[in-house]
Amino acid sequence: MTRLLLDTHVLLFSLAESSRLGQDARLLIASPENSVFYSPVSLWEVAIKHAKHPEDMPVSPDELLRYCIEAGYREAPLTSEQVCKLSSIDADPDSPIHSDPFDRMLICQAIAESMILLTCDTKMLAYENELILDAR
Repeated sequence: MTRLLLDTHVLLFSLAESSRLGQDARLLIASPENSVFYSPVSLWEVAIKHAKHPEDMPVSPDELLRYCIEAGYREAPLTSEQVCKLSSIDADPDSPIHSDPFDRMLICQAIAESMILLTCDTKMLAYENELILDAR
């Protein structure tokens, strides 16, 4: 069984059945052999974006949580050990520096928990980690 962690936009795309999600990613998410997880980090990101620009982020964090539960997605706990991984992703001089704190935390969460992170974000994909997969 593969454990998938969905980046915030992949989470939103999957719940909306958006065509912006690639066929391979759709199959991974839909497979009963895989467990699909969302992060509290994504709810936090949506909460901030919804509060600042509800016209650009029409879903509230409460709604997103409800949709995740209805879809059968599981919450990936956020731990202190995962947060401590933040320094390790920058320790490699060949590693890109990504300034988005939500994306950085999702990367650390996936690495710390050996989960496959599905993303469409080229900055996240630039980390070239085998746990970060292109969802386009």
